[in-house]
Amino acid sequence: MPLPLPRRIRTNRTSDKHLEHARDQAPPQETHALSSKPNAPTVDDSQNTADEVQELEEAALEFLQKHIRAFDSDRSSLASAYSRLATFSVQTQHPPDAPSATLLPRSHTKLPHPRGPTEKLKQGRLDIIAELLSLPDDRHFCVGRQASIDYDVTCLESTVGVLLVCYSENEGGWACDQRFVLRRKEWDKEDGSTEGLWPLIAVCHQMTFREKASR
Repeated sequence: MPLPLPRRIRTNRTSDKHLEHARDQAPPQETHALSSKPNAPTVDDSQNTADEVQELEEAALEFLQKHIRAFDSDRSSLASAYSRLATFSVQTQHPPDAPSATLLPRSHTKLPHPRGPTEKLKQGRLDIIAELLSLPDDRHFCVGRQASIDYDVTCLESTVGVLLVCYSENEGGWACDQRFVLRRKEWDKEDGSTEGLWPLIAVCHQMTFREKASR
């Protein structure tokens, strides 16, 4: 069963069918990208750019759906979602009322609890996948076959790529912000010749987990 479409940020929570209908009826977003064909008529340039923007946004949404499914089911398969030059960072922010110390066996002393965010920066597919695999097993975006995710997509200048932002809350007591910069795999010659990569691949990915205070 396919994963339901994520929701646009700042939209009311509604059914996936309503979302698909609303998205189909939404007017194309304006773009100020420079034309790659300066000698062509302005109206043609605008139409070409609008079509490209729509194509990139649809591809970014497909990327998000695939990434969520793979993250929950087989994180190692996400190697196909990243450029060889990609960077990845993940941090966990603890609530202000987190305990100031962690109790250890009697033979050990108390160690301070890291209240501030801890961040790890990785580069390259192997290091990124290793970091994703090291995340706790309870980090899942889907409950059953459903995922509640808000998102927004913005094409970068000259439609060279896409900024994808998404947010999700989990009943297990945490929320997650994610930011992707996506480009077509052909943007890099080596990536373009690598079999199995997704049509859009991440060149930058940031994850922030926010632990909720226990009640």
